[in-house]
Amino acid sequence: VKFVMPAAATCENTLLPGRVHWIRAKIQKEYNAVCKVLQISAQSVLAEFSDAGNDLMHLEKGLPAQSVSKMVTRLSAVKSVSQPFNSFGGKPRETDAAWYRRVSERLRHKNRAITVWDYEHLILQQFPEIYKVKCLNHSKVEWKDNKTQYSFLSPGNVLIVVIPDIVSKNVFDIYQPRVSKATLNAVQRFVARLNSPQVNVAVINPEYEEVTVRLSVKFHKGYDENYYKNLLNSDITKLLSPWAFENAAGICFGTALHRSSIIHSIEKLSYVDYVEDVKLIRGNEISTTQIVPSCPVAILVSAKMHDISFAEKTCSGTTQIHNI
Repeated sequence: VKFVMPAAATCENTLLPGRVHWIRAKIQKEYNAVCKVLQISAQSVLAEFSDAGNDLMHLEKGLPAQSVSKMVTRLSAVKSVSQPFNSFGGKPRETDAAWYRRVSERLRHKNRAITVWDYEHLILQQFPEIYKVKCLNHSKVEWKDNKTQYSFLSPGNVLIVVIPDIVSKNVFDIYQPRVSKATLNAVQRFVARLNSPQVNVAVINPEYEEVTVRLSVKFHKGYDENYYKNLLNSDITKLLSPWAFENAAGICFGTALHRSSIIHSIEKLSYVDYVEDVKLIRGNEISTTQIVPSCPVAILVSAKMHDISFAEKTCSGTTQIHNI
């Protein structure tokens, strides 16, 4: 985006600090109609990697943010250089194992999208920035009355759900990673060239459903309640959405959250004495057993804040004897 500042523009105003020109940007459409914005920066340029006998391992995962801090040849007009985001668009040299896998898959699908397996592997091969693909046959999505409605009994329609690769990538919300609209359109155009003209294809992001854990907890004696309440909230969030904290953890469809497994994980924490009244909440639904995804395109994720209260009594250091 380029601006030509008129000569009549001044730095004087009554609302904002002076000595600079202020520019206001306004979106005419609804907020959800545009992509989430990570940052708006002035004086930005796009730099490309130039191989000069370098190690090419960074092309696989990208160059981390803040790796570039200065220019090779200093320019007096440039005060400083920064790299606020990770690099993108890199593709490493194909290994022997990747070549054999690509050739074997080509012999199976013959560059045609017919079966569910064909759709998924063709997309994963063409778009390395996509981590996982789920293809649903006889399924379609419609937008009615500003609401998303799914139909899973629609012959002639194919619904493709994609999850981006979040390892060393620029993600707006790590708990609910989404593919950009430009990539969704590119995937749809790519698939449309390989499948039957009689098949209608839609490419979408998953439906993320937040789950809040409500419980009462008692910490061991000597543990500060305020500090360990925040730590317990973080540990529950890590349990429900592990991919936001560990690069090796993946995002899976169809995973249910069981109350018993959550209680077991919490009680194993060193600072927790016991928990009680554990409930799982999704929207208006409250469960004391389990929460399952509402549809095949939904993924359960953790809420950022859980409802944690303190129990009054303690059970540590007490012994009950029952006579039989």
